[in-house]
Amino acid sequence: MAGMTDYRETPVGGPLLWATKRTIFAIEPATGALRWRRDISDLRRLFRVGSRVYVLTVSGVTCLDINSGQPIGEVALGFVPTAGIVAGDRLFVAGPDGAAALHEDGTLLWRAKREFGKGLTLQEFFRCQGRNGADLWAEPTVAAGTFSFPGLLFEDQVAQPDLDSK
Repeated sequence: MAGMTDYRETPVGGPLLWATKRTIFAIEPATGALRWRRDISDLRRLFRVGSRVYVLTVSGVTCLDINSGQPIGEVALGFVPTAGIVAGDRLFVAGPDGAAALHEDGTLLWRAKREFGKGLTLQEFFRCQGRNGADLWAEPTVAAGTFSFPGLLFEDQVAQPDLDSK
């Protein structure tokens, strides 16, 4: 068939990334040679956006160059991200206590996170702030709790955390 390639051909466009609990190995797909290794504590998930690798950790997102493994930057989110979707030049992430959008260049576009009312009120709400820190919206919510399993849906993509891992 025209346009079909042999299934044994190695895809082009960067290394195979293998993530363990604390280490990312970048492996040459055709030969198995190690291109680079990067230790990152509390590694949760990996996403590729353009020439960058975004690593979700307990404290936020670490951005690496996909070809060298060199750190480009970190973004503290204020919540633990557990799910993510890549759409074009954006990475959308979510966790029980928040959600955020990052651009391919590492810019935080917006962040929504769970907060508690001040003073005598016990009201809980989600507040969303734009890249300049200005409030975009705030909505009251029922407690998300640490045992909730948030997911994301954007266009035809769905991302949900693994519910069978403990």
